[in-house]
Amino acid sequence: MLSCLQTAVYENLVPDMSFYVKMYIKYEVPFFKDYDLTTIHSLCKVMTLRTFNPGEVLLNSGSPAVNMFIILSGEVGVYTD
Repeated sequence: MLSCLQTAVYENLVPDMSFYVKMYIKYEVPFFKDYDLTTIHSLCKVMTLRTFNPGEVLLNSGSPAVNMFIILSGEVGVYTD
């Protein structure tokens, strides 16, 4: 089982997200580096925490793109048929 800070994937994010996670998103995720902290905080309010077990499928090829995933740690593989 993956834990939040050990190997977590954020799909959207939780409203009461910790300061650590907000700082991680701001300074370690290149996509968000130019966003100010107020914007990061606003984004975190509409995000939902998701954790995944090893081998669990997050999405399949051809599925509509309705989520954005932020990986705090761990690995995600991409496989094709």
